[in-house]
Amino acid sequence: MISLTYLLIFLGFYFWYSTTSRIKIQPVFGMENWAQKKKMESKILGSLLLCLGWFLLFQNYGMGASSFHFLIALMTIASSVIVFMPLGILSLKTMILLLFLMLFFEYIIT
Repeated sequence: MISLTYLLIFLGFYFWYSTTSRIKIQPVFGMENWAQKKKMESKILGSLLLCLGWFLLFQNYGMGASSFHFLIALMTIASSVIVFMPLGILSLKTMILLLFLMLFFEYIIT
């Protein structure tokens, strides 16, 4: 459940990141061109995904802990995206592998 929440937070931030006009976005996931053309819809979708991620954390941890957990996750994901995307380290294969590893370890531990 937490892994999917992190995925929602990543997608929500990435939609916001893809709307910027300051940098040249290379299409990695296939949605970047759509996000560049439809900035308002992309920001709304990103905001909804971020809110959904926070709501899922809220269901698991409560108000205070979920807000703190959400902010820590958002800072970690945002800084990783900002550092690794221009270097070309994050790709679709990398994200799928990372998601499967997170899901595997999440269900092994619990």
